[in-house]
Amino acid sequence: MRKTKYSVVVIGIILLFTMFLFTKSSIYPLVTLDEINEVSINQASDNVTDGKILTRSIAPNQVITSNWAGYVAVTTDGQKFTDVFGTWVVPNVGQAWQPDNFALDIWVGIGGYFGDNIIQAGTELLRLGGGDVIYRIWYENFPARQVYLDNVAPGDTVKVGIVHYVQDPDDVWWVRINVNGDDKFFDKITLTYLPDQRSAEWIVESHFDEGLDVPVTYITFTQTKASIDHSSSQPINSFNNFKLDIVWNGNRRTHTRDLAADGLSFAVLISRRGGGGGGLGHRKLK
Repeated sequence: MRKTKYSVVVIGIILLFTMFLFTKSSIYPLVTLDEINEVSINQASDNVTDGKILTRSIAPNQVITSNWAGYVAVTTDGQKFTDVFGTWVVPNVGQAWQPDNFALDIWVGIGGYFGDNIIQAGTELLRLGGGDVIYRIWYENFPARQVYLDNVAPGDTVKVGIVHYVQDPDDVWWVRINVNGDDKFFDKITLTYLPDQRSAEWIVESHFDEGLDVPVTYITFTQTKASIDHSSSQPINSFNNFKLDIVWNGNRRTHTRDLAADGLSFAVLISRRGGGGGGLGHRKLK
């Protein structure tokens, strides 16, 4: 049995995570995604026809990639993100999603936009041959491999928090994954690859191709918060931030919506023109 002082520490950490997950703050409006010209998107996507690296701005607060959709917040003047939080409902990947053998990941993380290293955690939807689908939670210190933790189900509410505490060494972080009110994982991990803490992310990730037919699907993030330098957590647009959307072969595959009025939620629309295919296990921005 652990000593009492460790129990007190754990209780304190639980209380801090609870405060971070449920505290609200005011925010400011962003540029409306619908104002972006579709022709400009296609012109800007000329260099991603083969799925290679692209991070090119096409409008204020808007960047296109080949594998990330969602939001990125960034810091200035040497500041560092020290926590990130987000909540979503696991979508249902049914027989309407074709073909087999693709993955869709939903996650929050720190690092990865300015460098390769990331600390991240979330859910993976992996469709196998024969139409079977695996739904599972994971964390990852990219470029190390994912650590799979437990299975989940469509309709489950998943809350994820990643925190670095001021008293901990730089390579020690806490990861909490709560499913339907139950902590499926809540522990500290020691990182092999330290992230560039100038960015925090709320991401829907997949590699898109022409072969996948999917129904229109909304993935909604709520309680989207982060903090800088161990301060209290704040909504996304308390920071410099921008949207990411996926363009493949000149076609727009996702539509990341504006932040809600309170700054604590947004949705990513996956259109019928595309979906995830290949590239399983990759967490690097491309």
